[in-house]
Amino acid sequence: GLDSHVVFRPMADWSDLSIPATVEVRSSEGFGRGLYARSQIRPGADILRDEPYAHVLSKAERGGSCDYCLRSSGNLLRCGQCKFVRYCGQSCQRHDWPLHKVECKGLARIHPNHPSDTIRLVVRILQKRVGRRKQLPEDAEWEMDLLRSHRESLTEGVREEVAIQLLGVKKLLEGREPFDASLGFDVLCKLLCNTYSIYNEELSAIGTAVYIGPSLLNHSCEPNCVVVYDGPTFRLRATREIQPGEQLLICYVELLDTRERRRAQLKRVYNFDCRCQRCETETQQVPHSVVVQPFGSQRQP
Repeated sequence: GLDSHVVFRPMADWSDLSIPATVEVRSSEGFGRGLYARSQIRPGADILRDEPYAHVLSKAERGGSCDYCLRSSGNLLRCGQCKFVRYCGQSCQRHDWPLHKVECKGLARIHPNHPSDTIRLVVRILQKRVGRRKQLPEDAEWEMDLLRSHRESLTEGVREEVAIQLLGVKKLLEGREPFDASLGFDVLCKLLCNTYSIYNEELSAIGTAVYIGPSLLNHSCEPNCVVVYDGPTFRLRATREIQPGEQLLICYVELLDTRERRRAQLKRVYNFDCRCQRCETETQQVPHSVVVQPFGSQRQP
């Protein structure tokens, strides 16, 4: 049920960001922004689906899966210019071109070296900012403005890691329009706590993505939802009956970890102390009643 002391405030219209009419965006004192059910949701129901704002195939899958649809294939077509990305057909190549074109020359230039998945994801995200005209809530200038980061609270070590990644982004974009280092740094900081690992049917991580609407999903060590994937398509599925007005929650970390390990990771990566009912009452022993998700963490640490 809902805590009686929590004050909810309806948020601006998010309907253009894959938030369905059955789900409401609210802000609360306990969680900040979040997604809430407008009506009763049955167990196993798909609540929302979303396509990635940007995504990349994992390096470990390179050469065996399509860079766009992420499907495994033994007959992939390689990009003629960069010789790096591969597609299962012309349709996937055509759909990916608007984001690949900005990285293509850079990938060819630095060959045989290859950038990290994070660097490629940032370059693709920055390309999405070009020519954006969509009306957004909260007076956002582009979709990434809607994501929160913990930039101010980053340790010096994490800042140094982000700065190194930023150099890689700049190198991949070399020769294009003047590079906005501050914007790139901000995107990298947001990726620290807003990326999802994409899993295939074998429950192996095959890619990394950013989803704007689903970024509003908050955490609980007793979640009522789980994320499943169809290629890069994000699906949020109810694991139990959800009542109207109840918040939709996923687990950011491995559910079978001890409370101390879960809390430590949540603090390190997401900068909050988990106060869910399970964390408040659980001992060191993981209870048998915990619902095990089909894979580990929902978000990528």
